[in-house]
Amino acid sequence: MRHEPTLCQDALTTDPDPLQTSGPFTGRTSCMTEHTSIHVQRADHVGFAVGSLDEALWFWIDGLGARLVRTGEMGGEFLGQVTGAHGAKVRLVV
Repeated sequence: MRHEPTLCQDALTTDPDPLQTSGPFTGRTSCMTEHTSIHVQRADHVGFAVGSLDEALWFWIDGLGARLVRTGEMGGEFLGQVTGAHGAKVRLVV
């Protein structure tokens, strides 16, 4: 049985209009249904956008005991395609 979405909202804002007319995430929505069930067996990677990379590193490494593998920078067409933030450049930590 297919359930129709009961709540759709822009994934990164509290704007009640799910189809924004401008911005990096135009048209991207997050929809919830009444009955949603998923089973995740594993994840290859996840990403977090943070306000302070230094504070995030402190939290993950000093606070949770994570291990720093590498650092780098990313930008270009691929980043724009996967995030919708065309022209953006990011610093990343693995």
